[in-house]
Amino acid sequence: MALLRAVVILLAVLNLFAFAGLRGWLGVAGRQGEPERLTNQLHPERILLHRSSSEGKGGKNAAPPVAVVAPAVPSTVPADTRPAKEAPPACGALSAPNAEAAKALSEALGRQQGVTLQEQPLEPPSSWWVHLPPADSRGAAEALVADLRQKGVTDVYIMNESSAYPHAVSLGLFKQAVQADRLLEQLRSRGVAGAKVTPRGSAARRIEVRGSQEAVDKALAQVAGQMPGLEPVGCAP
Repeated sequence: MALLRAVVILLAVLNLFAFAGLRGWLGVAGRQGEPERLTNQLHPERILLHRSSSEGKGGKNAAPPVAVVAPAVPSTVPADTRPAKEAPPACGALSAPNAEAAKALSEALGRQQGVTLQEQPLEPPSSWWVHLPPADSRGAAEALVADLRQKGVTDVYIMNESSAYPHAVSLGLFKQAVQADRLLEQLRSRGVAGAKVTPRGSAARRIEVRGSQEAVDKALAQVAGQMPGLEPVGCAP
């Protein structure tokens, strides 16, 4: 009985020592969990993490390298793709002293490339002439006159060879353009084809040349070399 009491007392004392050891009362720290270990760290900011040698040498857990791509720099400045503005047309003009010179000038300018022509009188016309264009010969003109008379047109006249319109068939001369146009309509209603109205009364003529500046300059230079003495006049594009 006394032995049993002694064993009980010894077990109680051992339990007290064990409890004190676990609590740290005997100077030996007990086992701590992860949260307590983090809480008890004095300087956590001094902790440095190093990559293991296997990761540094391309191990299985090594992070893939990140490729940094620099923006491409064009080697040349891109060309301007906007359509170029078209240059405005140029204009040049020459004056001819009479109808014969104007005709020769128009033919010479008409042989030049890249230009268009426009003929105008330097003074307002004093009359308007209704006529058929010049025939190849006097006989051809007389045949036209015979055909006109069969169609009821009797006021006709054949121009002589020395005129500006040799062998042309004159059909009437009027002071107003509206009168000439009225006769032209009557001739067409009778089946007369080819009749035209030509202003008259202004001897000097103006020939305008239009096109690019290069084409106009070239045409005027060519004609000036062939027909000296022509007078240049102003021309608005």
